[in-house]
Amino acid sequence: MNEGLVIFSDDKTISYINKMACGVFSFTKNNSENDTPAFLSLCRNAEYARILEDAFAGRSGFSKMADSNHVYLLSANAVETELGLYGAVLFVLDITEKEMNEEMRKEFTANVSHELKTPLTSIMGYAEIIENGIAKTEDTKEFAGKIHKEASRLLTVIEDIIRLSQFDENKIKDEFNNVDLYGLCETVIDQLSLKARGENVSLSLEGGRVFVNGIKSVLGDMIYNLCDNGINYNKNNGTVVINLSENDGKIILSVKDSGIGVARVHQSRVFERFYRVNKSRSKESGGTGLGLSIVKHGAQLHKAEIQFESALDAGTEVRILFNSQ
Repeated sequence: MNEGLVIFSDDKTISYINKMACGVFSFTKNNSENDTPAFLSLCRNAEYARILEDAFAGRSGFSKMADSNHVYLLSANAVETELGLYGAVLFVLDITEKEMNEEMRKEFTANVSHELKTPLTSIMGYAEIIENGIAKTEDTKEFAGKIHKEASRLLTVIEDIIRLSQFDENKIKDEFNNVDLYGLCETVIDQLSLKARGENVSLSLEGGRVFVNGIKSVLGDMIYNLCDNGINYNKNNGTVVINLSENDGKIILSVKDSGIGVARVHQSRVFERFYRVNKSRSKESGGTGLGLSIVKHGAQLHKAEIQFESALDAGTEVRILFNSQ
């Protein structure tokens, strides 16, 4: 069984415990048949004790029990004996992943609300000023530009959310094909060249022409987001270098920048949705906080490995290792 199972007799001792439950409660079975420990010797958790006391009194119930690494759902069911007393059957289900997903969903909903509200509030503010005739004629063009900028940011956030939703629901229906990564990188450089020049950052491509079995649109999004991040978090006269190579049966896509870098304390979280190391700089650059999450899901879809290296003021390098065809 994948679930933990413990059977208690009416004297509150353990009659049976399976392997899963032994692992959950760190319990070691004793070879002696007379060794039947009381139920509290198995676990001292308050919720565990409460639902079992209820079960021994004839009432079944549910509860949750958590430790530093796991969350468990406990289900205690009363079992009446011939003498009118009650034993109990306890089921233990590991719901850690479910709880984590639920927490992520709540955080995602809250973050989406915030990310959509911020540009909309700005758009409404500028529009109201123009509508009420408060804006001077010479300021109207500037306000219209700000409205356009915020609307573009809003559209980018929505597009990224839709992309992540497609990953979550396995709705990426495009077929895998032989994709020219070098040509795809050239396309991304062309798309971002104007932005790179505006930020005084050079964007270049090194390495040879390589091919991977993948979905072209997803691979393009991955490369675009890595390069876009490299530009957004770079320094004046900085560089973003894409490198393509093959080594030990792997095709390696590397995007390395000379930017501000990421402190070690943040590195384990950079692929989380809406997680920003530098929130003010990300907002100024129009970043959504979803780019690296899209990269992570794209890598998972292609069964590729991600390697992340960074240091403060020393730049960042992200490597994606694809299996050779």
